[in-house]
Amino acid sequence: MKVALLADNWIHGAVVGDFRGGEGIWGISIHKNLHKLGYTTLFSGNLEETLFQYRMMPDLVKVIIRNEAGQCHNDKDCVKGPDNPYGIPAWKLFEMSYWPDYRLNDKNHPMKGKWLLSAGPDYDFPDFDSSPIQYIGYSTEESCKEIPMIPLEERKNQVWMLMKQILYVYHHRFAWNRTYFPLVHDELGVDFVGGWVLDKDYLGWGKDIHEEVFDIEDHNHGIYNLGMQSSEDFYEQVRNSKIMIGMANPHWSPSPVEALCLGVPFLNPISDWDRDDPWNKSRWDTQHPTLKHYDRPYVYHVHAKNFTGFLEAIETAIKTPIDRFIPEHMTEKAVQERLTKLMETDWRAKAEETLKENMKMVERGEEAYVSAVFCFCFICCFMRVFLL
Repeated sequence: MKVALLADNWIHGAVVGDFRGGEGIWGISIHKNLHKLGYTTLFSGNLEETLFQYRMMPDLVKVIIRNEAGQCHNDKDCVKGPDNPYGIPAWKLFEMSYWPDYRLNDKNHPMKGKWLLSAGPDYDFPDFDSSPIQYIGYSTEESCKEIPMIPLEERKNQVWMLMKQILYVYHHRFAWNRTYFPLVHDELGVDFVGGWVLDKDYLGWGKDIHEEVFDIEDHNHGIYNLGMQSSEDFYEQVRNSKIMIGMANPHWSPSPVEALCLGVPFLNPISDWDRDDPWNKSRWDTQHPTLKHYDRPYVYHVHAKNFTGFLEAIETAIKTPIDRFIPEHMTEKAVQERLTKLMETDWRAKAEETLKENMKMVERGEEAYVSAVFCFCFICCFMRVFLL
């Protein structure tokens, strides 16, 4: 009797297809845990289909989750308003944003605040509830625990390089130097193994790289490229590795979390920091911000371009076994608690409360805030009249 419309191609492509990017992992977790909680979910590929589904059961639909929800907000034939009394109420539309992004100045996401759902927590605030946005997060706990751990002494003498594109080691954010890999191999005898391809158009990065791009695979110096891997092959390689090495990209990837769950530590590059206080975590920019809050033997933090730290972290990790590790807020139970809150909250009442607060701001003449909430207020004014 409570329905979530999953109106996003990322979710659909992951649940019924083979998409396993970060957004896909998140989408699978949302879908699976909503079902575990007893809610009904429906997929739709475009707004026309979403609107059709909503109109069949408007009282049952509690939330609609999609990327670029503003496409409905800005379409008078989609959002509920004076000329469209059977449209979707603005307060039921939730924006799916993988990163904890406020998007305060983005006209395509007018609802803001708790109507922005994120896969990663917002560490600018002491707890998740105090953040302006709504952290949902993901968990791979259940599927990960189905994969047996391999004792450290039985694993291959290899580390896993977290890079699906060779451009990662040519990008300006690359944390290390390409010479580090053969140097560490010569020093420790450990192989560097990964699965990457060359795509010069990947995220437009190719235009920023002004040197010729070569594959760094070098069997004589222990560097092996296995190419694109299936999910099964990827997990097999990771659980056979002694540590996973970050490159600075991809940012906030689920892979390090999955590695930790398989008993494989992660080397988390620190791309930026306070030069006067280099171990002040609050000033760090790391590849995986969630994991900067954890320490050895699970997560090894190394400042970019620090070969000594890079070598020492790997040397320590390949000799130090760990158990499975899952951050408490990334368990299935924690995700289910946050999804329950999403589905059971009276968002209409919350929207009206927000409108009242915003109008008070307007009355007090706080012009800077007025521009940020104008679209929100505009939609909510219609909402108060036309909600069911």
